[in-house]
Amino acid sequence: MERIVSGMSTRQLPSTGMALKLNPFTRAAAAAEVRQFHFGREPVHVRIIPERRVGRAVVVACDSSHTHKGGRSSSRRSRSLNQATSASVSASRPQTVPAQMDVELINTLCEDHGIGNALLDFQKRESHLQELKISIELCKKEYFVVPKAMVGSDLKFYDQEDEALGKKVCFQLVSIEDDPETGRPKQSSVVAIERWAEVDPEDHCPSTNVTKFEVNLKVESDFGTPGALILKNFHRDEFLLKAVSIKLPDKSTVHFPCDSCVYNTDQYAADRVFFSNKVYLPQQTPAGLKLLREQELINMRGDGTGLRKEADRIYDYAEYNDLGDVEQHESFKRPVLGGNDTFPYPRRMRTGRPLSEIDPVSEHRGEMYAKFYIPRDERVTLVQTEGLEQEDAIEVASRKMMPALFALYSTQVEYQSLDQAFDLFRTGVILSTDSGCAPDCEAKAETVVTFRRPKVIAAHDYAWMHDEEFARQVLAGINPVAIERVREFPLRSALDTTTYGNSLSAITGKHIEPFLEGFDVQTAVAEQKLFVLDYHDVFLPFVNKINESPTSKAYATRTLFYTRNDGTLIPVAIELSLPPCEGNNQSAMKLVVTPRSTDTAKKWTWELAKAHVLANDAGYHQLVSHWLRSHAVMEPVIIATHRQLSPLHPIHQALVHHFKDTLDINAAARKALVNAGGIIEKCFTPHEISMQISSTWYKYMWRFDEQALPVDLLKR
Repeated sequence: MERIVSGMSTRQLPSTGMALKLNPFTRAAAAAEVRQFHFGREPVHVRIIPERRVGRAVVVACDSSHTHKGGRSSSRRSRSLNQATSASVSASRPQTVPAQMDVELINTLCEDHGIGNALLDFQKRESHLQELKISIELCKKEYFVVPKAMVGSDLKFYDQEDEALGKKVCFQLVSIEDDPETGRPKQSSVVAIERWAEVDPEDHCPSTNVTKFEVNLKVESDFGTPGALILKNFHRDEFLLKAVSIKLPDKSTVHFPCDSCVYNTDQYAADRVFFSNKVYLPQQTPAGLKLLREQELINMRGDGTGLRKEADRIYDYAEYNDLGDVEQHESFKRPVLGGNDTFPYPRRMRTGRPLSEIDPVSEHRGEMYAKFYIPRDERVTLVQTEGLEQEDAIEVASRKMMPALFALYSTQVEYQSLDQAFDLFRTGVILSTDSGCAPDCEAKAETVVTFRRPKVIAAHDYAWMHDEEFARQVLAGINPVAIERVREFPLRSALDTTTYGNSLSAITGKHIEPFLEGFDVQTAVAEQKLFVLDYHDVFLPFVNKINESPTSKAYATRTLFYTRNDGTLIPVAIELSLPPCEGNNQSAMKLVVTPRSTDTAKKWTWELAKAHVLANDAGYHQLVSHWLRSHAVMEPVIIATHRQLSPLHPIHQALVHHFKDTLDINAAARKALVNAGGIIEKCFTPHEISMQISSTWYKYMWRFDEQALPVDLLKR
C-alpha cells in the first residue's frame, strides 16, 4: 500500500483550510489519475479522483494495482473509483490538481489505511510555512572574456543542453539556528533555478552581462534567519555567481556577496558554501553555522598533496623554486628562494607541479603559455562589454613587445647624440622581428615601437639633467620610499668587514660642506637637513657578478641630499663603490663625486654618477619597493587569511578587498616578469641575479612591524 501525499507542485503541502492547493484543475483532467509526489524525501504515488464540481477532487491512497480493496467506503467514493480511468502524467513535469477532503474521507482513510493522521500532520505543518523571495545575480560563462590564445574556434557552451537533460543549478538555505531535534543546522528544501535558458530580457543587463533570477522558497516559520547557502552546479559550464539576496517575511533582506566562479559539483570535494554579509568572531558564531565555518576552512587548506586544478579553491604554501627553467637552457638555472638561510623569501602559492628531471629542486614550469595555478576566484574574471577586449598586460609584454625590444637591443645601436635618443619619443623605431615567441603573429612582422614622451622633457629636452629635478624625482618619482634622513655621520655599512673592509663611507665633511649654506655637517645632521639614498649594502655583494656581463656595468651607490633654506632638495655627493678584488683583504674601492665642477670631464663624471644612481634606483624600485614589498610579501598573507580566517570573520572581510588581483599578478610575474630570462632580467642592470638582490634585502632589511605607516616614515 502506498501512502497518501500532497504538495505544492510536487514538493509541499498547502495551508488553505482542508483543501490541497495544487496546480489548477481543469475539465481536461476530469479522469482519475495516479501521480507521483514527494512525502518528505520519499517518492510516493496517489490517486486523484475528481468530483462533479470542476476544480475540486478528493485524494486517496492507492496500492500497486490502483484499485480499492476492502474496508468501509462511501458510495460516492466507490462510484468515483469505478468510473475512474488512468491518465498519463508527464515524467519531466508532474502535474497535480486541487483536492477537497471531508471528514467522511478522512475517517475512511484512517480506518482503511491508517494514513489519515499523517495527512492531517502534513496540513498542520503546512500552515506554519512562510515564503522567502530569493534574487540571484550571476554571469554565465558565455559572457566571460576568454583569452584568444587559450581557446579554439570550436568553443561551445552546454547550459541549454544540460537544462534539457534536467541538470540544474540548485541551492539550499541554512539557518543560523540548530534543529533542536537533530542538533544539526536547519536546512531548507533544495530548490532549482528555473528558466535558465529562457531569461526575460528585462532580467539581463547588457552593460555588465549579469542575469537575474527570482526564486520563491517555502520554509518553516521557525526556520530563523538564513546565514548560509549551499549551492550545487550540475551544468558542465561554470558561471560567476555575483550575489544572492533573500527577502524575509518581515520585509528585511539578507545579502550574500559572492563574486565566485562555481564549477560543476563533481569538481569539488565538498559543496560550495556562501555566507551572508553578517560577520562573527569565532566565539560568536551562531550554532547553525559553526560546522560550516570550520569545514569551509578545512576545505580551503587542502591536504598539501596533488596537482592543483583550475576549479580548486585550495590555498597552500610553496617556495620560489619555479623561477629557473633549465629544461629550456642550462643558463636559466636559478637558486631556490625561501626555505634556506642563504636566500630567504616569502612563500608563494603551491601549485603541486612535478619537479624537473634535470633540476630536482625546481618545479617544472609547465607549458609555455599555460597559467600558473591560483584559486579561480583570485584570477581576474573579465566580463564582456561592448567594444571591450582586454588581455593580461604582462602576457602581452612578454609575448609581443619583448621580441621587438630584444631585436632593438640586439642591433647594438650606438646613439651619436641625445637628439637621436629623443627620436624614440618623436617617431618611434621600426623593427623587423621574428615573432616565434608569439603564436598568434606571423613569422615575420614589422613592429613600430613608440614611447610616450615623458612630462619631464615636455618643456625642455634637457630638464632631466638638472640636479633639482634629479632630487625631486627621489621624492616624487617612481620610487619615493627609499630615501632616509641621515642620523649619523659619516655613513656606515652593515656588511661584514672581514669581507668588504672598512665600513665607513668615503664621503667626508670636506666633500659636502661647500653646499650646506654655511652649516657644518654635524649641525646639518642635527637640523635634519641631510638625507641619503643608500644602495651600498644591497648592491655591493653583487657588483662583481653584474660586471661580468659585457652589456652591464654597475657600482654600489650612496647619494647625499641637502635641504636648502628655500626648501629645495639638491644632491651634494655621490659615492661609487666596487668590492675588494678576490683574495684582497683591503677595503672596497670608493670614489666620491660632487657637483658644480668647472672641469668638463668632472662635470660629465657627475652626470654619469647620477646615471648609475638612477640605474640602481630603477632596479631597487622594481625588485624591492614594488615586487617584494607590494606583491611578494603579501602573497603569504593572502594565503594565511584564507586558511585561518573564515569569510564570517570581520578581519577577513576587511582584508580581502585589498587583496584583489594580487595573486593573479604575482602568478603572471613568476611566469614572465621575475623568472629566468624574463622581463626584469632583460631590462634591468642586475640581470640574472635580480631576484637574489631582492632576497638579500628581505634577509637583512625587511621587518613586518616596520612596513605600515607611520612606522615606515618614522624609521626613515
